[in-house]
Amino acid sequence: MDIPLPSGELTDEVIQEAIGSAYSLHDGHVIVKPKPGLLDTKNDIMVGVRNGRLRALDLRQIVANADLVVHAAPGTILVNKDSGAQNLVIGAPFALRIPVNQTAHVDGMVAYCIDVSRHTPQPGTRLDVLGRAGDLGGDALNALQRVVDVVAAREPGPLLATPGANDAIWRVSDDQQVGDDDPDAQAILAAAGIPAGQVSVSFAAPHFDDPDPASPDSEQLTPAGAVVPPVPVVTPTPAPAAVVSRLVVTPRNPRHGRVVLIGARVGVSGADGRVAVDLVRHGTRVAHAVAPTRRRRRLRGVRRPPAAAG
Repeated sequence: MDIPLPSGELTDEVIQEAIGSAYSLHDGHVIVKPKPGLLDTKNDIMVGVRNGRLRALDLRQIVANADLVVHAAPGTILVNKDSGAQNLVIGAPFALRIPVNQTAHVDGMVAYCIDVSRHTPQPGTRLDVLGRAGDLGGDALNALQRVVDVVAAREPGPLLATPGANDAIWRVSDDQQVGDDDPDAQAILAAAGIPAGQVSVSFAAPHFDDPDPASPDSEQLTPAGAVVPPVPVVTPTPAPAAVVSRLVVTPRNPRHGRVVLIGARVGVSGADGRVAVDLVRHGTRVAHAVAPTRRRRRLRGVRRPPAAAG
């Protein structure tokens, strides 16, 4: 049954008033359906909640059916696995949506070279992700980030190179002077607060080599090398203390002054496999060892052979 509900917060009282006295909230499940044309129901998610909390079942269903979106922000540095080829910096926002249980492809990703002395990347080049220049620290990389942000803002259209972008980037990455014959690059540098033609201002930007060029997989890098997943620290559980679980001594009341045979059956739990049993005679003031035993390996305890005691 579809019952129009008022706009605003839908409390139990508001819903009960809307459905009338003929029905109760306990008669069934209440769900909310959008009016036709109000929402794009294909891409919108509406989930019923109780007491302001999302059910675990609904959460798992949402995650299982969610698309994967790969983002790349301007300024992200891609390190070439070929040490002779130029590294790249992403120069425009990138997003690739991958539907559930499907594959996706998009042309393409806008990126600019950042190593003048290296050769142009070849088709099929494999790259690793170093991170945004502005997040890596240092004056040079912070300046590179400012330049790339201006380049991205001035992109003339999707997948189109920004005029003057690479010359402006090389001004920071390789200290290349930009002359008056390149007004687009000069405008980008001016917007980023960087002098175009003053050779006295040197950034000496770092140039990165891939620490794992032979790996066929793309990796997340840091300036110090590949990111290694943290190894979980396992705290060893201390061995339980040995506990005497059973003790039978015969005879129970040996007579003083006589030579008797004493038998002992000992049950021990929580031992590490080696158990020692000593017989001790207690006098009025001191205790005397009577028959110390050698350590014996028994998994479920140790049986002490009879020993003579006076």
